[in-house]
Amino acid sequence: MTAPANSGVTDFHVFLNRVACFGSVARGLIHELRNPLQSITMAGGVLTEADSSDQAGRLSSLIERESGRMSELFNMLSSSLHPRKRPPAPHIISDLIKDVNHMQSIQRPLLNTTVDVEIVDDSVVYGTGEELRHAILNLITNAKEAAEESDQPRVTIRVSSDGDQLFIEICDNGPGFRDESMWDIYATTKEDHLGLGLPVARHLLERWEGTVSLTSTSPGTRAFVTLPVHQRS
Repeated sequence: MTAPANSGVTDFHVFLNRVACFGSVARGLIHELRNPLQSITMAGGVLTEADSSDQAGRLSSLIERESGRMSELFNMLSSSLHPRKRPPAPHIISDLIKDVNHMQSIQRPLLNTTVDVEIVDDSVVYGTGEELRHAILNLITNAKEAAEESDQPRVTIRVSSDGDQLFIEICDNGPGFRDESMWDIYATTKEDHLGLGLPVARHLLERWEGTVSLTSTSPGTRAFVTLPVHQRS
């Protein structure tokens, strides 16, 4: 899918309208897929009761683990299609990073990237937790997928602040990027991707007076996020 000729607010509104149409279809699919998933989970339990061999136990554990992972993915997708109108609130950045790493490990369990996290200043930011997590998740996922193209994939996440602004650096040792077109909606070099992660992340961060920029390093890419530090009363 190619990127629109002009990117910006208009393109993002078009994207949101397409997402709304997709949402109605996806909600129906989730509902239909939950029924066979429940049957598979129940079958795993019956298998354990009917056959006490080691092989049956291993198969049952596999069914239970993978069914649980699918169920959690369905819950995450369903939650994103039914966004809760939660009011903005203060969030400790280390908690957000921890949640995002857990979500990312579920969405991309087979990636072998080493992730180093260094939190120099555990500041508090203000916003909607779902949106902040979503933005950071997109950036970390993008970094891990880029790093997978190297022999020893590694992503480094560093959090610091100057008292007024929070800084999140997400660095990978992948091949880097070519130009600024990666911010365009639908711009991607991967056949199985839609090219929405980076523009959506930037949009969500800007909602809370944040910014994000990308710098090509040698090797890899550095994503640099700023967010206002929430001053505790």
